[in-house]
Amino acid sequence: LDSVFTRSDNTEILKFLEQTSRNSLIKQGETYNQDNIGAERNRIEEVLKNNGFFMFSKSYINYIAYQDTSAKTIRLEQVIQKPTFSEKHEVYTIDSITFRINPPNDEYADRRIQSRYHGIDLSFYQDRYSAKILASRIQLQEGSSYSRTKAIETQRLLNNLDLFRFVNITFDTLGTSLTANIFTQPNQKYQLTIS
Repeated sequence: LDSVFTRSDNTEILKFLEQTSRNSLIKQGETYNQDNIGAERNRIEEVLKNNGFFMFSKSYINYIAYQDTSAKTIRLEQVIQKPTFSEKHEVYTIDSITFRINPPNDEYADRRIQSRYHGIDLSFYQDRYSAKILASRIQLQEGSSYSRTKAIETQRLLNNLDLFRFVNITFDTLGTSLTANIFTQPNQKYQLTIS
């Protein structure tokens, strides 16, 4: 690789790529390797998704190789394309967080308890959960940029409590604001599974 350069109209994306350039898997002077290009696309997607670019995906990253056959070198251009749905890739901010524990059956449907703790709207079917403990496991924060790593870590920490059958996290978008919705259902004290 004789040279590697990035082309993008988005200065925020260029800033994040510059800050993490030491971790790049494509370096000037190294031998051209197609596997490194695929791994670099994944790395860039991860960097941007952890810095608020909720709608970004690696499909927006293209590579153009300019080959010099006499010198046996390649100039590699990394192109970050514009999204099809707007003028540029935007940073998304978490506007609100909702945590809901659904009842195990319809018997508890009318007994919903709602509260707010550290910017998290909590909704339980009965008052037997500690808002403090649940909030300590939620890594997402109201007013902060979206981070895929924090969303996955939140799901892992809540699952590790062994209180819930499942933990689902979804995001609703409005402009560049996200509403994080965490849905769970409690483990039953006694349950029978057949496999």
